[in-house]
Amino acid sequence: MIFSEILVTTDFSPAAKVAYDLATYQAKAVGADLTLVSVFPPFELPAVLQRQINDPESLQRLKEEYDLEMNKRVAELAKEAFHRQDVKAVALFDSSPAKAITHYAKENGVSLIVIASHGRGSLKTLFLGTTTQKVIQSAECPVLVIPSLEDETA
Repeated sequence: MIFSEILVTTDFSPAAKVAYDLATYQAKAVGADLTLVSVFPPFELPAVLQRQINDPESLQRLKEEYDLEMNKRVAELAKEAFHRQDVKAVALFDSSPAKAITHYAKENGVSLIVIASHGRGSLKTLFLGTTTQKVIQSAECPVLVIPSLEDETA
């Protein structure tokens, strides 16, 4: 199977670094386009602060600054972590990372999703992370899961 559009996810964790490397290798091997996606919670100011600001323009400006800063974080990582590979950087804003990732993949013709799994918890050898599980269940393309390399000796 040849992948023409590869999406690699990031939560900026050390576990995601291996996913970057494997996605870069695969993209170079087959000449695929590579997109780095990170999902952030939507901008939400606590109600107490909203009442204190009480200015819709200021609230909109704060939201725009937040969106800009998150996009900047993803763009900087895309420049630094992908071995000079041309990478499209995308910041998504959603309370459900899995839903945002799979929706983006479907809408943009992604042919492979690469995602790192943290496998947190006492049964980490049996269960993947919640986001990873949901992506696998709802993605319409293959999903390459990169297991966490932390605690390999345990």
